[in-house]
Amino acid sequence: MKISNEVKVGILGTFSIFLLIWGYNFLKGNNILSNDTVITGRFTAVDGLAVGAPVTVNGLQVGAVTHMELDQKNPKEVLVEMHLYNGVDVPKTVKPKLVTLSIMSGKAVSMEFEGSCSGADCLQTGDEVRGEAGSMIDMAQELIEPYMGRIDSLTQAFKELAKSEESGLKKSVHDVQASIENLKVISQLLSVLLERSTNSFVNTMSHMESITGNVKANNDQITALMSNLATLSDELKSAKLSETLGATKNTVEEFGQLAEGMQGTLAETNKLMAQLQELTNFKDQEGLLSALMHDKALLQDVEKAIAEMSLLMEDIRRHPERYRTVLSGKYKPYGMGKAYKKEQKLLEKEAKKNK
Repeated sequence: MKISNEVKVGILGTFSIFLLIWGYNFLKGNNILSNDTVITGRFTAVDGLAVGAPVTVNGLQVGAVTHMELDQKNPKEVLVEMHLYNGVDVPKTVKPKLVTLSIMSGKAVSMEFEGSCSGADCLQTGDEVRGEAGSMIDMAQELIEPYMGRIDSLTQAFKELAKSEESGLKKSVHDVQASIENLKVISQLLSVLLERSTNSFVNTMSHMESITGNVKANNDQITALMSNLATLSDELKSAKLSETLGATKNTVEEFGQLAEGMQGTLAETNKLMAQLQELTNFKDQEGLLSALMHDKALLQDVEKAIAEMSLLMEDIRRHPERYRTVLSGKYKPYGMGKAYKKEQKLLEKEAKKNK
């Protein structure tokens, strides 16, 4: 059997609508496919209670709130629809009560009852029970009660600490009082110091103001000076100062070498001057020149030697052939020939003229 497209679309649409309705109710806490027990609670106030709030028994969630509305017959009361999960048996004598689970959460419905039930004694779908809203004191007590044990333990611990460390606390209080007294003394000293320093501070500020005024008045000159320094720096940079310093260093080294040479020359000059002084020691008459000037016999001998040396040189100049025999090893005696005698007479005449 072939199913047409229209039937397929109809089936799919019906299933989608059913799924939408079921999902909406499920999100509200109402499962239409389950066999939950649906009961109604009547409350005078439901502050903080919302749809979907849990229904608990001794803290265990056994259901949920699915709907809330005002009673049309008595608008001062609110009807709260609650679903109890399948298998949860609650006696008809139950008293639903609004409770606060924690500070951050909202309200919940707590089912309070005693004993157990079975069969007709248990709540059935459609039953209605009277609920209690609870006062502010009850809500506060519910919030504080879990912490009361801890608060009592902390209080007891503080009491024991105060008893065991009473002397230490007294000592600490004494130390604090002493510190306060020291702070008072320090504050008084600071006050005196500030009073004494006020005039100095005022004078300092006055001087600072004067300096600032001078700087402001000479701002143009300072700007010009900084500009000149910048120009000088650029000129020095462009003048290759490092190369100039290197050349100057080489010049200084050459000058040092020249100075060392001059020192050696001065040493030689001093040595020569010492020798010259020995030659010209006129004071002690020990030098050669002094001896020549004061010793006449030595002077005559020197003059005679000079004259003979002059004659010898003149003879060598005029008759060099005579002295060749010295080099050749052949001896040739003097005084031979007329020319020699004539020359001898001329030499004697020149010698007399020199005297």
